[in-house]
Amino acid sequence: MAWVIVFAIGVLFGAGLTWIILQKSQRQAQRQELLGLQHTHQAELTDLIQTHEAALSELKLNHKKDIDQAKQKSLDASRSVIKGQIAEQIAPYLPNFKYLPSDARFIGDPIDFLVINGYTNLKDGQGAAEELEVVLVDIKSGKAKLSDRQVAIENSVRAGRVRFETIRINLDQLNLDQRISEKPPAETQMMELPTALPESLGDALDNSLEGGLDPGQPGSSSFQRSQQIAKIRQRYPRAYEPWEAQEDFQLGQRFQQGQSIQQLATQFQRQPSAIQSRLRKLKLLSSDD
Repeated sequence: MAWVIVFAIGVLFGAGLTWIILQKSQRQAQRQELLGLQHTHQAELTDLIQTHEAALSELKLNHKKDIDQAKQKSLDASRSVIKGQIAEQIAPYLPNFKYLPSDARFIGDPIDFLVINGYTNLKDGQGAAEELEVVLVDIKSGKAKLSDRQVAIENSVRAGRVRFETIRINLDQLNLDQRISEKPPAETQMMELPTALPESLGDALDNSLEGGLDPGQPGSSSFQRSQQIAKIRQRYPRAYEPWEAQEDFQLGQRFQQGQSIQQLATQFQRQPSAIQSRLRKLKLLSSDD
């Protein structure tokens, strides 16, 4: 009977030892499998990071190229505008301009020159009135074409829809003598200029028209205009200040990048009407816009 008990104990011990060995082998196999999965996931993660880093580097490079191209395009456009403005001014003195410079009158918009061909000779007594010829001339360079409005003007000239008119005004009906005599003595004194004198007559006209100010309007004193200017400068500190060359360049650059008139007015601290006027002077905005 004792040997049965010993045998049973031996069987149970053997079974337990076998189970322990099997469990240990199973845990080792699971550990090996887990390590293998970790290595696989780590390799996949490394590859993913490298792929994203390469894509990010390419995006940064493309973004830099786009910015450089936009800057170059803006600079080229600004140079083209400046060259065009210079060409318009000196065109009457170039060899291929077939009229006398003294016969040409610069207009700028919508066409560049009104030429009265033969007027200088007539004035000097060397030509006849029958030889006079009125010519509208617009200056273009490169592959530039006439605008739709300029084509319309050209067609109207070719169709003969051109005439000369003399308009006479009756000064007596304006009662100018009476208005001048009734003007208050204080307003007959020398007019005070606002802060800084503009550099050119064109800037002076632009500054006087900003915000609807009219320096020649009857009944508006210099004190009232100064008050208006001070009130406007509370919102637009650089209103009525002369434009600098760097401002012109930045204005043209940002306008060509698509910024609105209001955005430009905020950035340059000037009224929207002044921004529009300057853009027209730079020929970046038509007079109809």
